Amino acid sequence: MGCYNNEWERYRRVRNTSILLWLGFLPAVWILHSFSGIANSEPIIGVLMAIYFLVWVAWGIRVSLFRCPRCGKCLNTTWWFSLGGLNRSCLHCGLKKFSSPPE
Repeated sequence: MGCYNNEWERYRRVRNTSILLWLGFLPAVWILHSFSGIANSEPIIGVLMAIYFLVWVAWGIRVSLFRCPRCGKCLNTTWWFSLGGLNRSCLHCGLKKFSSPPE
């Protein structure tokens, strides 16, 4: 078995991007709202916010469906249960997040 560091690094990137998108939603609304004074910009702003929201949802799904490096099943979800990335280990095999394989 190989080292899990590359997979955990990829998980961190996906998770952190999702968090940044979530935190950036209100500033993005404020910035786009400040441009709403431009003539006929409301439909464009609505479309941009819908795209932003869909990108955020897609990244959240990527976090939820991230595969465990050891067992290959979804790290954060089962068919009936999800902690949305708040779990500390794989829900299937128990591999602790960010751990390395035993030597």
